[in-house]
Amino acid sequence: MTSQETKRGSGGRSALVSIGALAEATGIAPATLRIWERRYGSPRARRLPSGHRRYPVEEITRLRRVVEAMARGHRPSTLLALSGPQLERLLAKGEGSPGWDPEEIGRLVGLVRAYAGEELREKLDGAWKFLGPSRFFSRLLEPLLEQVGRHWAEGRLDVRHEHFVTRQVEDLLRSLREENSGGESTGPPVVLATLSGERHGLGLEILALFCALVGREQKNLGQDVPNREIALAARETGAAAVAVSLSQAMGPREGDRLLKELRRLLPEPVQLVAGGSGARPVGRGVRGGRYMDDLDSFRRWLTDLGSDHTK
Repeated sequence: MTSQETKRGSGGRSALVSIGALAEATGIAPATLRIWERRYGSPRARRLPSGHRRYPVEEITRLRRVVEAMARGHRPSTLLALSGPQLERLLAKGEGSPGWDPEEIGRLVGLVRAYAGEELREKLDGAWKFLGPSRFFSRLLEPLLEQVGRHWAEGRLDVRHEHFVTRQVEDLLRSLREENSGGESTGPPVVLATLSGERHGLGLEILALFCALVGREQKNLGQDVPNREIALAARETGAAAVAVSLSQAMGPREGDRLLKELRRLLPEPVQLVAGGSGARPVGRGVRGGRYMDDLDSFRRWLTDLGSDHTK
């Protein structure tokens, strides 16, 4: 925190921070802080003689506790009414679970059934801040989507519920990508797409978010894209790589056939990677292509992707 961001008043009054400094220190977007203040009266800003709004520096610790408690399943409307010591006592009781056990996943499924989109996004956003990217996907999002799919197969949820949760998650991922975009790109872009016949686009939003997290520009072509169009986009953008998302609906043999065709169409320097639940090689897989078993592997690959590229 810089001296420009913090001001100390006379008479021993506590230091004050701008909304930007408060957001940076807590990981809570400025827009969310403004909504909370307007809706719940917390955190409450003080008005300086200059007219600028500033927040007590003590709010940083309190809001970090709010984020932690949200990740354990508590609602911000309840948490923001608590003082710092009250939040500490709540967390010390171990109420809720940061491990996202089946009961907590079940509560999230209940929110899907009730179309409680705002509450669902609040809980997912809190979990993102608490768990971090990799654990968020492996410990929360994947189990949640698997549970929704299982309930759909058993007739306890319908297609409309599955579409609803997908849209809520996609909205969250786009918001997170916007929050993490805007920095200087580390090199040529990565083209993102799903192959012909693949209409599941959630994986693309996840890949796009990870590109933003490592500062890699991406060109998202969307779903059900013919191989020739993907290859042309790679040439026209000077892409360093093409990353495709495959769901289990694609089928491994069809996926491998299309990946082999795409590899032949791509310029030799352009790398080809496949990720998602359906990214499983048949036999030796695609020569000159890579399969990503998990998001940690994809993130490491993105980080190591060289900035030198021959168009």
